[in-house]
Amino acid sequence: MIDWSTHPYPHFHPASDPKLACPCCGRCDMDPGQMDAMEWLRAWLDRPLIITSGFRCPGHNADPKVGGAKNSPHMRGLACDIQVVGGVQRAEMVGAAFKPDSPFVGIGPAKKFVHLDTWMRPDAMHRRVLFTYD
Repeated sequence: MIDWSTHPYPHFHPASDPKLACPCCGRCDMDPGQMDAMEWLRAWLDRPLIITSGFRCPGHNADPKVGGAKNSPHMRGLACDIQVVGGVQRAEMVGAAFKPDSPFVGIGPAKKFVHLDTWMRPDAMHRRVLFTYD
């Protein structure tokens, strides 16, 4: 996990991006590879990214209001949900998200968010997956 006191991520930090951390316990055990992908996406889009959900502890992820999957990559620090704003088309963000080592990209419906995760699932190695939320 990342030592945020010496982190190499100029555009993301729990102090300036409070939704990187779990809202119920404050843990922010993000994976360095995930944050590398986030930095890459931010640089490619040349705009700030608004994180709506980063790390989630198992208790918060299990909250029905959160709707987190049982084996969510958010609980491993391997996922972020990003709000689509600032003139960026959702399709542009999705296309860009596949460029770094981010094999899983989800498109949220009315919430207008993109889920970016770097969890390499054993049953999906060497594939890129695009999915939508119901």
